[in-house]
Amino acid sequence: MTTVARPWLSSYPENLFHRPSDDPSDLLTAFRATVDRHAARPAVHYFGSTTTWEELDRQSDALAVYLGEVGVGHGDRVAVYLQNVPAYLVTLLAIGVTALVVRKR
Repeated sequence: MTTVARPWLSSYPENLFHRPSDDPSDLLTAFRATVDRHAARPAVHYFGSTTTWEELDRQSDALAVYLGEVGVGHGDRVAVYLQNVPAYLVTLLAIGVTALVVRKR
């Protein structure tokens, strides 16, 4: 296994965030680990509103359930057309939960 150099991490305070391992299994696993560690801490600040890691997890899980209920399943392609807003992050996480493919244009 190759260790990836991440020299930029040394510029951050030690307690700022969970430092990624050299071998993260996938982004969704890293997200879940962050939710477990920092559930009540802010994940997103957007125009005066704050969303915690736990809320982000709950919102993305709810959207993943909805996608499944309307027939979207493993391997389906989903187009995401959103600006850089919190809903975009929720949508990407929900798609990850349902193991869908995001096609970026």
